[in-house]
Amino acid sequence: MRSGTVAGKGYAFGLVSLPEKWAFPKSRLTVQLIAPEYVFGERHLLVSIYSHLKGLRLAKDPSIDLLLRIMGTTQIKGAVKAKPKCKAVLVVVGGGARAEYAKIARGLGAPDAGDVPSRKGEMDAAERSALAGLS
Repeated sequence: MRSGTVAGKGYAFGLVSLPEKWAFPKSRLTVQLIAPEYVFGERHLLVSIYSHLKGLRLAKDPSIDLLLRIMGTTQIKGAVKAKPKCKAVLVVVGGGARAEYAKIARGLGAPDAGDVPSRKGEMDAAERSALAGLS
């Protein structure tokens, strides 16, 4: 799990293994679970989080807005394909994100599966995240 501060808000993200049956967690913070194949690395997530916090709103629901940023689109229909199956990138944004991340992972029964790997195309994905909603 990685955590820190972007634009004055806390964040935490990491790769988790999901149990066979899981439900999307409820939280007072912005939370998103994304299939790992749609996340290109830590820089991609950091740009998405920053754009989510500082950009124009793409959706009323902050969690959907974050998903759209990570996916680099304004279309919810296209973004929902990022629903995870057995592994997921868990992203939490807001005050106390690190503690909330741990609480959510524990509640899901989702043990840590390592760091979010970087892969080819990360800068393109980060650019799409930053530009989502501007075209």
